[in-house]
Amino acid sequence: YHVILIAADRLGLYHLYRIVSQSHLEYFHTRPRIPRSLLQYFRHGLIVGSACESGEIFQAVLQRYRAAGRSLQATRESLTDPVCTQLGRFYDYFEIQPITNNAFYLRDPQSQLTEEEDLRNLNRLIYEWGKRLKKPVCATC
Repeated sequence: YHVILIAADRLGLYHLYRIVSQSHLEYFHTRPRIPRSLLQYFRHGLIVGSACESGEIFQAVLQRYRAAGRSLQATRESLTDPVCTQLGRFYDYFEIQPITNNAFYLRDPQSQLTEEEDLRNLNRLIYEWGKRLKKPVCATC
């Protein structure tokens, strides 16, 4: 999954350099990768964001939205389970993006998303999930 890493202080910058170095030297497989265990080990001093549609938060919401038959209320309820709570607590903030950034889902029949309102619902669900967990939610592009 994609993730945003921001150095909050000098120690965070040092940890970010360590993570980048190890992802290129030890965990490279067609591209640099960061195992969650490495991120957790060097987490102090870093701010971890949920990233774009390729992030774990967006993908979790999308998966549950599809499973709920595109029902906003059913998805909202499914995001309160302990697995989702644990997943959400890993991140320091959640991101949502303009629906035009994710419009490619509307052109893909396998996505099961058929209208712009589906994309707005996904953003609403991420926003509500973040607020319930007392996480900042920012709109990026």
